[in-house]
Amino acid sequence: MFLAVLAALAWSDAGVAQGGKGSAKPKIVKAKIGKEARTALAAAGRLSRVRQGSSVVERQKILEKAQAAFAKVARKFASQDAVVGEAAFRRGQLLGRLGRINEALAAFRRAGDKAKAGFGTRARLEAGHVQRREKLYPDALESYRLAATAGGAYGNRARLWIGKTLINLGRVPDARREWQALGTDRTMDAYLRIQAFDDLAMSYVKEKKIGAAKRVIADAEDALSSETAGEDKRARVLRKKLGRMRARKSIAKAAERALESRRR
Repeated sequence: MFLAVLAALAWSDAGVAQGGKGSAKPKIVKAKIGKEARTALAAAGRLSRVRQGSSVVERQKILEKAQAAFAKVARKFASQDAVVGEAAFRRGQLLGRLGRINEALAAFRRAGDKAKAGFGTRARLEAGHVQRREKLYPDALESYRLAATAGGAYGNRARLWIGKTLINLGRVPDARREWQALGTDRTMDAYLRIQAFDDLAMSYVKEKKIGAAKRVIADAEDALSSETAGEDKRARVLRKKLGRMRARKSIAKAAERALESRRR
């Protein structure tokens, strides 16, 4: 029980977002909120700060107090959807850290209903993450699709997770089509496109279809050729990210294993 509580309390904003390593964190598009409501939201947020070295019991008390404060903000400004949406989203995060999964999902749903963009989209994305961890794959897929429909930075990121969830559901061809569409979409962020190509290539690596994985990597290099050309900082960073695709490392390891096997 003690370990379960620790695991629940380890839930963090960064952990829930589940962004790829080295990827930029999308920015929230904040709706206009009055000064009084913004002050109330900030005050509730300060209550969630847990000092280093706090005991499990102390952490629980702090998080409980903070989630109650966000619930109070939502009640006080019930007529302002943007405020309710942000408060519900923040409360959902805290409830997740407390291990109260069903309540967290309910809070995320409320945020999604009230704040159609910004925190609403992020709430649907994070609801999908929670459901996926709980192995509620059909529900997770629905949440990710709702987030993706809204667009924006978090909505676009949800497209990656649609593919991952389709893999969980055994729908590999559908997952590959999702990643292929995202990777070749020139309107999308280049970093996100590289992640999509990497996930696509890894789906072949896991089936030991190394040739197909190599073709995907070549397609990624071709699709991102204009973004990686030149010596400006962004182009150099993108080239480095392409060079560090997980699929490349997995292919290299597979080659090493094959060579070692032939030597035996």
